[in-house]
Amino acid sequence: MWIFIICFGLNNSYAQVNNLPKDLNEAIEYFNKTWTAKEKNEFRAKPEADAVTDLHFSVGLWIRNNWIRGDRDKLLNDYFHKLGVPSIDDVSSIILTSLHRKLNSKPVDLQKQVDACKAAWKPVLDCERRIREQTAATYRRYKVGDHIKIFMYVDIMSNGEGNATTFACPTIDWKFDPKKDMIIQGVISEKYTFGSDSNSFFKVRIEKMNRSNTRIMTDTVRIGEVKNFSLQNLIVEKNTAIAHK
Repeated sequence: MWIFIICFGLNNSYAQVNNLPKDLNEAIEYFNKTWTAKEKNEFRAKPEADAVTDLHFSVGLWIRNNWIRGDRDKLLNDYFHKLGVPSIDDVSSIILTSLHRKLNSKPVDLQKQVDACKAAWKPVLDCERRIREQTAATYRRYKVGDHIKIFMYVDIMSNGEGNATTFACPTIDWKFDPKKDMIIQGVISEKYTFGSDSNSFFKVRIEKMNRSNTRIMTDTVRIGEVKNFSLQNLIVEKNTAIAHK
């Protein structure tokens, strides 16, 4: 398996593609013409999932770097974008999957491949939309001078030290553990955005932390210092104990 991958990378990584493929059929035809009979036979003989996975970081990477990324003819990129393919990793996987099916005289079923990619990405895209809405709402809810509490998950690292962090999509829900996780109390000294409310930040002057020996997003932060917080998936509450004083 690895011999084939390494040999393909050496033989084809510098291949000159004068006319970039503009659609799936031309992409398949490129490999039909440039691969040797041995390479095609070895690829054809593997189970489909194994064949595509094995080449993801060799041939697949070559496809992404030479046909998709960068300042180049965008016809192939536009072709897959119009189909609704979510990512460039999916583009290379669809090309390799379709090539494997062609070599095995099987239907390509392009629409089913695209639908499967969309279904796989749906939880992530739904989560990201939810995070954008929550971030914008948090940004609008608070103003400079407000006293707030920030709740953060603490990841205990292999050396025993803790790092307060947030989660990324699609896994963002967690239950606060007062015995382990962090509560930061502070006052908003500045708020700002990049482009929109869904990409927004608070600068918070730290007044109190329940875990003084825990880093915040890998930074060592002390009482009285100002820390910059992205509001994406940050749990923020009004510090009512101070607000009512």
